[in-house]
Amino acid sequence: MATPKSHPNPPTAQKQPAASHLTPASAGSPPAPSSSHSRSVTSPAYSALKAPARQLHHRNGSAHVPGSTPRGGPGTPRPGTTSSTESPGATAAAAAAAAAMLMDPQFGFPTGAGLGLGFTPRGTGFTPLAMQMTGSSSGGIQGLLAAQDQEDERKRRGEAVVALVAGRWGFVSQEGVERCAKRLGLDALWEEDGMGRGKRMLTVAGTAVLLEVGFDEAERVVGCGLSFPGSGEDVAGRAAGGAEVLEGDLKGDGYVRLEGFVANLEILGRMDRLGGEKISCFDATDGVFRSLERLWRWEVERERQQGKEVVEEEEVMCRRSGRPRMHTRGRVGLALQYWMERRLLVGEEKKADAMDIDDQENDEVDDEVDIWSAIIECEASSAELYPSIRVSDAWLPQAVGRSAPAEPNDMPGNDSSIDWQDPPPTLLPPDEQGESAVRVTESNHFQQPKPPDVRFVARFEPPVVVPWQTALQVHNSVGSPISQEMILPTTYESLLFARNEVHPPQNEPRTVEKTVSTYDSATDTSTSHVHKYSLFPQQQDWARAITHLPFSHPRQITAVLPILRQWALTGSILRRAFGSDTEPTPPPKANGQSTAQDQPPEPTTFPTLDAELAAFMASPLPNAPQPPSDKVRDVQVTFKATPVPQFQVNFPNARYGGKLAGVNFMVDLNGVIGRVDVHDGSPDWGGNGEGSEKEQEIVRMREKVGKVLEVGESIGIAVEWMAR
Repeated sequence: MATPKSHPNPPTAQKQPAASHLTPASAGSPPAPSSSHSRSVTSPAYSALKAPARQLHHRNGSAHVPGSTPRGGPGTPRPGTTSSTESPGATAAAAAAAAAMLMDPQFGFPTGAGLGLGFTPRGTGFTPLAMQMTGSSSGGIQGLLAAQDQEDERKRRGEAVVALVAGRWGFVSQEGVERCAKRLGLDALWEEDGMGRGKRMLTVAGTAVLLEVGFDEAERVVGCGLSFPGSGEDVAGRAAGGAEVLEGDLKGDGYVRLEGFVANLEILGRMDRLGGEKISCFDATDGVFRSLERLWRWEVERERQQGKEVVEEEEVMCRRSGRPRMHTRGRVGLALQYWMERRLLVGEEKKADAMDIDDQENDEVDDEVDIWSAIIECEASSAELYPSIRVSDAWLPQAVGRSAPAEPNDMPGNDSSIDWQDPPPTLLPPDEQGESAVRVTESNHFQQPKPPDVRFVARFEPPVVVPWQTALQVHNSVGSPISQEMILPTTYESLLFARNEVHPPQNEPRTVEKTVSTYDSATDTSTSHVHKYSLFPQQQDWARAITHLPFSHPRQITAVLPILRQWALTGSILRRAFGSDTEPTPPPKANGQSTAQDQPPEPTTFPTLDAELAAFMASPLPNAPQPPSDKVRDVQVTFKATPVPQFQVNFPNARYGGKLAGVNFMVDLNGVIGRVDVHDGSPDWGGNGEGSEKEQEIVRMREKVGKVLEVGESIGIAVEWMAR
């Protein structure tokens, strides 16, 4: 067969290049029988498509067209084909003609088949993707979507397994502690010389932190040492407290898990990496601690100057700027404690003990109660987007207070009598700024010193659930607006009882049964009642959990503490009634001492209402009988979150034949119970006018119930107090 000649300007309708690629069998004889590598194709559309497609695939070096003869080695022409010297115009014309055939329904192809959609000729055993998309194959697009969903589900399960395994760090051992240090990006080195037989020392080191863990021959931890090379003397002086916390995480009876140790070591490693050799994040947080400690001591002294005989630190902590603590309650670093549950009961315990308690004993008492804290750390953040950290303790002067109060602002916790100051910024020289230091300005000078890309952050433990508008107010006060992707459609009640899960609003009221026990020290008896609580939200209030807040000045955190206390108490009241936890019972008080069983107990007189409430909520003594209670009190709670958390509690009072009794109250800033209104269910409730005996009884009842709510922080205790 002669080789066709190429033409500079071939005619548009020229068909010779397409015909030259047909094999002799397809050109002038019937199709040959199909083999295992090729199949006979009777469609003229396929014959027309095969030639230009083969030519184009051959020129581009791509895979062969299904149904054609397999290609040989490089440069080997196909059998029955000509050399690739045809003109580009002829090839384009042939391709256009083949495409036109494919678009014609008379050849049996769906419209658009083969145009970049993975076309496969009929009779080859392959299903075109276009036919799958149109549903002509089994399953159709539903099958494709189902397969994709299965793949996504397998991926999600795999990620969940990886996260579960990554969160399990194992038990304390030499290998386990070393593995934890390396996984957290710290260096680990063993030392054995001079330590005795079987004893080893593991040194965990970063840039500005050094931890030494000693093991005996049984792989038990015998001691820990913590130091901060390059940091100030104040940081080094408090390092022993951090070592004690870490040692407590590694010691214990039996097998001790590593999760607590990892959590603290991760904090140290993160602070070390953020500062590196340029700046010490440990010095930065220590400067904040020293300023807050001066403020704490000044506020305690101010309470003494107001004429109070006994200044309770818990009251100052829950009403003022919080109590700073370093390396306490099993956590390394700075913690600003701002709320204590049932703090008034702790105060009564101290009064009953009639002895002074030093700081160490205070810590022992604090470990037995729930304290809400703001853990102050550092995190990475661009200095161009948010103010950077400042390494200084000059956030407050030595005198703390100012002579003339400043103008108040919109945040409730901004005390105008505190003389807050702005220390000078901490700047890094150009040679310590990394890649950003080599940028040149228009005047061909190197970049000026700039602040570090690190900022302060307060992480709240536990998180505080607040309504959406309150969350916006809190975040805007620190200059950190909430991003749109963090908005979750959930109500306050759903988020409060979610336990880290998001649930839609519930249409049915939440109903929970709880057992509430009260103790009467006068008769040495305790009584238990089953309460059936039903929660009726008055409106659907969207909410958000405040887990962390960035800040540039400590006064921003102390300013939002009154709001956080308000919702901390609100959440505690609701969780005690409707949460899954059982109602906690305080330990027995000194006022309720046991007496001999053969002698009747003498009535106890209480100097204050707080002391009487403490005895009322005390645990029963070992010899105190506990009569069973077969009656259930139905307690209906109506709750409204905005603008101020409000409670309306109704229950049948057995003292007046099951008449409906109730109490209404609000939770104001700083966790203060206010606007209390009561009704005990008696027919003559309301009195005969001002100054009457009944009216005075109502006033006294309001004061007592308000005090019961403030001390007990429980709806159940208030109900039992009114029904006794």
